[in-house]
Amino acid sequence: MKKQQLDMFIADKHTKLVDAMQKIDDNANSILFVTDEKNCLCGSVSDGDIRRWLLKGGIIDVEINRVMNPNPKYIYYEKKGHSYDYMQRLFIRALPIVDRQMHIRDIILEKEREESKKESGLKG
Repeated sequence: MKKQQLDMFIADKHTKLVDAMQKIDDNANSILFVTDEKNCLCGSVSDGDIRRWLLKGGIIDVEINRVMNPNPKYIYYEKKGHSYDYMQRLFIRALPIVDRQMHIRDIILEKEREESKKESGLKG
């Protein structure tokens, strides 16, 4: 994934919830990965997390660090080749690839795999 595409999936933990909602809508994958001041992965926030927050009376004018899951799923860069298997086992559609310092280096999307399967099926 190119840097510009990565930026669509990443938000600082101080991002306002309404801005996170817009970014999730823009990336059309129902998730954002949250980073701290050192640009290290520190959480994830999905449209479901936001919905649950609002349904239990949470206000919309908060930072996403109040809403995020502080234990996101990820895989280390050197294990990237196992990412689709890992995603399938965990039933997740997006997976950040991180280095040992927890900086996001890539994001793997399930829909990319599905598109790749369709393309290879059309060729054969």
